[in-house]
Amino acid sequence: MRTILFSGLGALAVALAASASAQVSRDAPLRAAVADGLQPPFQSKDKIGDTGKVSSLIIHSPGSSDFSAFRGEIAVGTHRQGTIYRWGGSACPGKDLEDVQELVLTKAFENGWLLTPKWKPGAGSNKCLTGLMLRK
Repeated sequence: MRTILFSGLGALAVALAASASAQVSRDAPLRAAVADGLQPPFQSKDKIGDTGKVSSLIIHSPGSSDFSAFRGEIAVGTHRQGTIYRWGGSACPGKDLEDVQELVLTKAFENGWLLTPKWKPGAGSNKCLTGLMLRK
């Protein structure tokens, strides 16, 4: 089983994009994470969620009436009974994802990868996605 651990979602997206290239070795994601100076989650103050598959994914466009509330969300576990993690908007101010990071979550959803989320509390009872670990 291959495990890739990242504290920063940006580095995850870069590493996954690099690993997709035919000319890149299998260890490129790990080297990219180390080069980026990422720390393992046990040295972080972020909370670690339960591992599961992404059972639903919502990404709002700027034209959506929900865009100001949150930019997107994933459910980890059983659809609508799993744990919801959001990013951006008033639910998670300052915790936005970039387009490539949303692409990584889309790939995790499409491929059924196991995901362990890292999160911080947001507004109200919202859990704000701050990092993740993917496993095949």
